[in-house]
Amino acid sequence: MNIRLLLFICLFVKISFSQFTGNATILTSPQNIQKFRLLEIGIELDSLINELITNFVEGKRINANHSINPFLAWEIAIQAVFQNDSTEEVYVRDAFFKINKKRDLPNNRYIDEPTKHPFVVRFSPPKSGNWNVSFQASVRERHAIYIPTMNFSVNESEHPGYVTVQQNKRYFERDGEPVFPIGINLPFPTVKNNMTYSQRPRETLEPIAWTQYMGDVRRYIQEGGEFFRFFLHPSASDIEFEIIGNYLNRMHLAQEIDTLIALCEENQAMIHFNLMFHTSIMKLADYWQFRWDFADYWHDENVWPHKDINPVYGYSTLLNSRTPSDMFTDLKALDFLKQRMRYVHARWGYSTAIHSYEILCEPWHLNENWYEKEVPYDEPGELGDITRSTLKNYHRLMANYFKNELKAPQLIGAVGRLPRDEVNIFSHPIGEGYEQNDSTWMDPNIDYIAISYYANHPDKMIISKRGKNNNICEVGENAFACAVEKLFNAYQKPIFIAESDFGDGTHTCSDLLGHRIDIMQVPLTGVAGHFIWAAFSHQPNPPITKIDERLSWPHIIQAKDFYKEHLSPIIHNQAFVQGRERQRIRGTNQYLKNHQYILSDNGLNGVGYVANLTFNLHTIASENQNFSENDRCFYNNTAFTTSRIIDFKPNAMRIQGLAPKTELDLFYFDFLTGEFVNHTTIKSNRRGNARLVHPILGYSRENKPILWYVVKAAY
Repeated sequence: MNIRLLLFICLFVKISFSQFTGNATILTSPQNIQKFRLLEIGIELDSLINELITNFVEGKRINANHSINPFLAWEIAIQAVFQNDSTEEVYVRDAFFKINKKRDLPNNRYIDEPTKHPFVVRFSPPKSGNWNVSFQASVRERHAIYIPTMNFSVNESEHPGYVTVQQNKRYFERDGEPVFPIGINLPFPTVKNNMTYSQRPRETLEPIAWTQYMGDVRRYIQEGGEFFRFFLHPSASDIEFEIIGNYLNRMHLAQEIDTLIALCEENQAMIHFNLMFHTSIMKLADYWQFRWDFADYWHDENVWPHKDINPVYGYSTLLNSRTPSDMFTDLKALDFLKQRMRYVHARWGYSTAIHSYEILCEPWHLNENWYEKEVPYDEPGELGDITRSTLKNYHRLMANYFKNELKAPQLIGAVGRLPRDEVNIFSHPIGEGYEQNDSTWMDPNIDYIAISYYANHPDKMIISKRGKNNNICEVGENAFACAVEKLFNAYQKPIFIAESDFGDGTHTCSDLLGHRIDIMQVPLTGVAGHFIWAAFSHQPNPPITKIDERLSWPHIIQAKDFYKEHLSPIIHNQAFVQGRERQRIRGTNQYLKNHQYILSDNGLNGVGYVANLTFNLHTIASENQNFSENDRCFYNNTAFTTSRIIDFKPNAMRIQGLAPKTELDLFYFDFLTGEFVNHTTIKSNRRGNARLVHPILGYSRENKPILWYVVKAAY
């Protein structure tokens, strides 16, 4: 009798009597099973199940009943149920299927490595002591797999736990200590075989791309970086794009993310983990990423009406659709999207190095055609309403799935834009014709608001300021801090600046000093953290034709350290005072100086900055010989482009909210080096106000145009 036929007969008998079996093995050595550290359990299944899975992996064209897709829970599901003996707390973790991969750099490829345990369970025990683990496993939701129960012991450790939201709902904490993430976006491999912009359908990512990306991450951590944002992008890191529900061709990318997270765990670095890059949900992707958008639209009129030469997103094929929002409304597509999330969390969600999940990157791009400038999310009417309501419902569904079904311990964030309009609390315009709002941020399972904010004008922190009270947002005031306060009052959640910059290209014409200006100002607006965008791109080999954005890392890391020392103790589970002021300079009708600060609620200590706004992208760039009106750093405003020295006299700015009638020390630090510049003593009046006496603010980087300050009660 044919061996394969015999196996299938045996399989039929097995299925009939539900006698599948498996074995579990703890892969972590006993001495390394520690609280909040990775515990791995390998699963071996009996030969008949393995045969069915092998048929799928090898792509054998046989009856569907004779193969099992190991990535889908309705094909095969294995869950480990962990219980602590003393507390009786129960945690459930899904097993995931993997094929081990190894970089083969000489041959420019990845190769398979054999494994006895194609299914793995990952868990970070939150308690020390004795634990037991039982298993719930089945084939096609009806045939059980018996796996014996196991016991293990967890040792105490000093490894930190998961990030949570502080009691005051404004900031983050970890094990009771404040976490104020300041860092950068390190999105995915973007150097050497940069697949982001590839228009060659058969091109694949070379291992050297991830080698260099991991080198950047290591360098960033070694220089002192602690926080960065990472994306699942189909060009370099996502587990699913061309084929839905089948991750076989992306196992090497998953293996690279394993290594990335392990590196962060060992160095206590933290990742804001974005689960889907926005190009995938666009009709036609922006920034020429046409290979990675939803459907077969094409931008080049010279090849029209021919279709896009690139493969479409698998959900477009599944649904026979050219409308991206369909993937978030069709029930079959949503089932596959949940499986994608299940796999991501099963493989990486154990890790306390993941600060949070962000469900979508820049969701306002849904259904957008970049080339034709179709942006339905921002438009009134039926398509706009469909787009906005679809995003709200998708976020609600997935946040609920993570929180209540997967029981994810990580925070869940939702990305949007900062509404500067006084009455708007949504990421999109409001008004007549907007019947459906994207109220994603209201969902109780969304823990924080992640903002993308780009603006290049020098006074963007305080566009307008009403009244003389620095600490109250007056009616009609348009300040960044007031927009943050408005969102917090509406949602009672932290507002985190997930990506920020002055705008495309401005980092180059400003010699990266725009990063420095942003990273010291934005954290004093009441946000829960701040990440710079354009700080990752570089050209690793000569001839160098573009700026190495990594040169801004020391400034960003220095800002992180400064605020960790001076701001974190103030905001930690306390009320605080946020203040801001702008000042018109004699001889012009423009407000060319401003400062912002945060004080402790007792007014005895605080941190702030004071800035000469004539030191800006334009005046920095004008030192470059090639600077022109076509440059993104150009401003057509002589008040801001005429450099000038600014003193605290004749009309001094004020710090308000200090302890009344108190003598305080005021320490100033250079915005570039962080070095001490000046110390003076001030005294508050009976209302808690004091003059902001500061050194002269120059107009070049050498003349200290922006200064940090720390204020402390003088004892």
